Amino acid sequence: MGRTKSSSGVQAVIERLTGQKPCPAYLRNAANKYLDSSLFPNSRRSEADRTEKLANKEAELILINALTLDEAFRGETEKVAKIIQNELDPTELARAIDDAQREINRRFEIYAYWREHFGTLKALLTDRQVDLKKQRLDEKLRQSQGQSPTTPPLPFALRAIQNLETIEERGRRGRWSADEYAEQAEAYFALKDYAKASQKARDAITVEPNHARAWFIRVMVALHQRNRAIHEMQRQQMISEEVAEPMSAHETMARELTDEQASIAASFHEDLNAILPKALSNWPRANRWQFEHADEYRIVRDIFIDQAFLTALNGKRNATSREVRTLNGLGPVWPTWHFPPFDSETSDIKPTLLQHPFSEDEVILLTNLITERDKYRHTFFNILGDGLLARNFKLLHLRWVLQLDGYEKHWQEWSEEAEGYAPKRFEAEILRNSSLSQLWQSHKVRNSGSSTVHQSLKRWYHLINEQNNSYSVDVLLHQYAQLFHSSFANYDYKTCFETAGLGEKFLKSSKQSQSKTSHPELELISYPAYNNTYWLYLQAISVVSAGLAEEVVSGQMFDFLLTASKLREQFRKDDSWQWMEAEFYEEGGGDEYPTVPYEIDLREKQLWTDALTNQIALNPVDQQGKILNELRNLEGFES
Repeated sequence: MGRTKSSSGVQAVIERLTGQKPCPAYLRNAANKYLDSSLFPNSRRSEADRTEKLANKEAELILINALTLDEAFRGETEKVAKIIQNELDPTELARAIDDAQREINRRFEIYAYWREHFGTLKALLTDRQVDLKKQRLDEKLRQSQGQSPTTPPLPFALRAIQNLETIEERGRRGRWSADEYAEQAEAYFALKDYAKASQKARDAITVEPNHARAWFIRVMVALHQRNRAIHEMQRQQMISEEVAEPMSAHETMARELTDEQASIAASFHEDLNAILPKALSNWPRANRWQFEHADEYRIVRDIFIDQAFLTALNGKRNATSREVRTLNGLGPVWPTWHFPPFDSETSDIKPTLLQHPFSEDEVILLTNLITERDKYRHTFFNILGDGLLARNFKLLHLRWVLQLDGYEKHWQEWSEEAEGYAPKRFEAEILRNSSLSQLWQSHKVRNSGSSTVHQSLKRWYHLINEQNNSYSVDVLLHQYAQLFHSSFANYDYKTCFETAGLGEKFLKSSKQSQSKTSHPELELISYPAYNNTYWLYLQAISVVSAGLAEEVVSGQMFDFLLTASKLREQFRKDDSWQWMEAEFYEEGGGDEYPTVPYEIDLREKQLWTDALTNQIALNPVDQQGKILNELRNLEGFES
């Protein structure tokens, strides 16, 4: 004989409270779950202890209420326990109730769609002319919908709901596992309920910190949320610029919505960046060698590389501008003219001694990505994707910043690949990007000298004209100005002279406007890029600076210095070489005024005199006569 059921046991109590006899297993499991919860504390999880907990009427009332709420709140034990114990504040309680109601409504709508269309499904399946080997059933259902008031659900939404309900039923027997949370997250993601998908993924990670599927769903949610906000921002911007009447309320509203969506997109972008290292480090794998969702992996990985590159450019929080530029292999923003920077805070900074701005997780991930890139060099990046050249360069630069092995080989490989790309692509991805072009020049000079920058620019300009018939003069001059500036900051006056000479020579044979353009390095400064006198002035700055620094000035630079009086007079008569500096006022508005490039005013005789005088002791006797002769010319005497 079987054991006689106790009238005060869990099963008997449930049968009496619910009227369901015999007691269904799922109700008994749910009851035991709450009897083992915080609603009935301080006891072991045994049948005798549970029976003891039900000894008074209050306990039975708590249990039946818990079972009722368990239905409404989909088996979320902790939430139900907090509601009964009055531990949720009014805001949290209202949010929980609204959430439960939305979930019930969503499921009702999905089931209602199928209830309404089962007649159509029956007709289709019994129609001998419908061949399911040749025709799509879902398309047939959509075509037959007609004027149905029911909104078609997302593809396979019912399957997602059924999966959720299966998991929720398992949850009624106890706490969900990380896998079950992740399954729920995946189902909500399929339903495009990104907030719930993200929350369930985080719940899975709480249970199992390195759960691959949960991290995947979480990063996909963050990516979709960001992209959706960006799309909406762009849509509102298009409305404000192309649809709404100018100065209308419609335009004002569209602009406000554009700003609002931009703020939302920025917030989602921050969320995405915060989880990239963990998501990539725990990406689901099909096997030891292959990732699942390879296309999504590349997208997320490339976003991480872009973000890591920006992190390197910005440096650690509170780092000085000089420290950040030194970390990235750049000179100071403002050259200190011919006086070396003796200040210990700036002169002794070396890249290897600077602390990079990356966390331990980010360093490990970057190291692994670079190793992966070396192993699968030709397939690591999507060959057909946009930005391959630029992103590979970013990874190269990150390798240099982190002082990882293999930099020289990586640079050589990248340089060879860059030469094989169409010149228009090299221009678009590298030369027209202020940060990348600046760093490209820096790496080029570091590895093979400044002359190779001149050669590469000359080769690119020749190809761009020959292959595309596109005269990218502005890009060429911008690159010359940038190289001059960085060379000047590093006291490389010979390169400065040669670079400025190329600009001056180019413009002598070019018919260009005299308009000013923004300086590639200096904020609020515009310079006359298309004025050959400006480039002549930069040549003169190079020569004078070398002379004042007591360097030996030789060759073309020496010949140039010997025309000091003529050049000084030319610069006095024609001041088109000046910069324009913008100034903005606190109360609003602003102004522009001319300023001397690099604070070196070559209209002053003393600068030329000092530069020439310093060369007397550095040159042989036959050259000294020429120097003295030019000094007399400066003083206004006949030789």
